[in-house]
Amino acid sequence: EASDATGWGYGRKLLMNRFLDAAVIESSARTLAAEGLAYDRCQVGIVMGIDAGDAMPERSIDTMEDLFKVFRTQIDVVLPGGTAVLNADDPAELEMAGLSDGRVVLIAASPDNPAIVRQRADGGCSASVRDGRITVSTGTTDVPIVHLSDVPYVQGPHMAPAVVRTLAAVAAAWSLGVPFETLRTGLETFDPACVTGTPPPN
Repeated sequence: EASDATGWGYGRKLLMNRFLDAAVIESSARTLAAEGLAYDRCQVGIVMGIDAGDAMPERSIDTMEDLFKVFRTQIDVVLPGGTAVLNADDPAELEMAGLSDGRVVLIAASPDNPAIVRQRADGGCSASVRDGRITVSTGTTDVPIVHLSDVPYVQGPHMAPAVVRTLAAVAAAWSLGVPFETLRTGLETFDPACVTGTPPPN
């Protein structure tokens, strides 16, 4: 369906489909506040950015602290064997790292992001762009996946937010054990025309 599918009902519809092996469910701040998550636990939880523009005064959600409580819901439900994927460029998200029952993968376009540098020094997992290549790292061990110039989705005027979104997808797939060759093929062949609208800044 070509529509906003962030509502609780859409998520439940996916989970009730007995032919699915996996489901990707998106939730907006408004959906989280009004309806909650469509599931109890998940293998991978991703937060892409906390924006003050998501405030909902009608629900007494006015401050960044209030929004933090809304978005942390996604990280609270990560399974012990699962993964939380957090944007290292967002200080509020970094505070969520300790809330995950599973491991944490930090993402940032720049490998020089201080949180990414600390994550690597501590032996943790991260995904960033190194030498022009989307790269996943465990500690200081790097695995280059694909060159940015070979990824159609990140080309064009909205490259910066598209790169962060792509890193989140790579981190999620990597956490689920998707082979690197499969990841590379998917990134190189994904048709950007499948994504409607203009990517927001966060």
